[in-house]
Amino acid sequence: MMRDARLLVHALREPASVEALGSSQWTDLISIARAESLIGSLAHRLEEVVVPSRVRAVLRDAIEVNELVRKQAL
Repeated sequence: MMRDARLLVHALREPASVEALGSSQWTDLISIARAESLIGSLAHRLEEVVVPSRVRAVLRDAIEVNELVRKQAL
C-alpha cells in the first residue's frame, strides 16, 4: 500500500504540525521519510519540536547518520 507523501510534505513545511500526530501517523511519517531519503532533513526540521521519546531517538540516529554520510562525502 502506498503511503500518502502529503504527511511528509506538511511536516517539512510546518514542523510544529507533528505535535498532533498519533502513533500510527508517526510510523507512516518515518516510513515515508526513509523511503524518500528525507529522514535526515525531517530530523533536522524537527529538532526544536516536541516529539515522543521513541521518535526522538529515531530522529537523533538519522541526524548522526546524515552527518556521517556528509563527512564521508567530503
